[in-house]
Amino acid sequence: SHNYPILPIIQSKVALINSHYVNKPERIIHYTPTVHYSLGSKWVSGIGIRYFCDFCSYSKEKKDYIPYRNDYLFSEGLDLHYDVKGSVPKISSLINFGTWSDNSEDPYKLMSDAYNKISGELDNPWDSRQRCAIKDIFVRVYFERSVATATNNALINIKNRGKSIDKEELSNYLSNINKAITSCFGKSLGSEIFFHESNVYILALEQLLNDGFDVVTCFDSFYAHKKGVSQKDFDSYMDKLLEDCAFKYLEMLHQHKGTF
Repeated sequence: SHNYPILPIIQSKVALINSHYVNKPERIIHYTPTVHYSLGSKWVSGIGIRYFCDFCSYSKEKKDYIPYRNDYLFSEGLDLHYDVKGSVPKISSLINFGTWSDNSEDPYKLMSDAYNKISGELDNPWDSRQRCAIKDIFVRVYFERSVATATNNALINIKNRGKSIDKEELSNYLSNINKAITSCFGKSLGSEIFFHESNVYILALEQLLNDGFDVVTCFDSFYAHKKGVSQKDFDSYMDKLLEDCAFKYLEMLHQHKGTF
């Protein structure tokens, strides 16, 4: 932990959060790094860490033998819900640029507009289908080592689906996507982004519990209840809370030099 001085600080907060959940094992937060080794060697190829609890594995659709998320929320009386829009790009901007966008702004729309400008393609309408496509391509490019590896992997993917595409055309497209990502959210932090994301949301969860909310989280989704708090109240409370936690986290990072 001496390489990641902030980790033990966050882990002690997790222990405190978990003390609220003694009788709710499905809400207990797990937060330990997993070390990935290179194939057949002792070299560490990466360290991954992302907070989760058993509730995260509950199904969004009704399925046999898997707890159904909505049933759980209903039985626990958790009637308030808040999703962070474009969490990974948002956290990327926070770490790279020190900025936090309002939840009414969609980072993927920002990226789509930047791509249209860079590529000169202005005929992409913004709708839920375009958002899904942009989100999908963001993930494929952001977590790759380079545009070249992203291109090769996409080519294999396209080939496996029995389709074909011009390699140069694809490379050009992904290069423009990468430029759009970098201009909007800064350099890719790879899987380290989940470390920072977890830390911001753990700070938020700590505060929610301190403020008397009954709450369970799943990554960038917050489900809660507090007597007398409406959904509208909760939206503005969460907008402010997350902004506060984002900047509080930046300050913590600054105080405890050294990153993950």
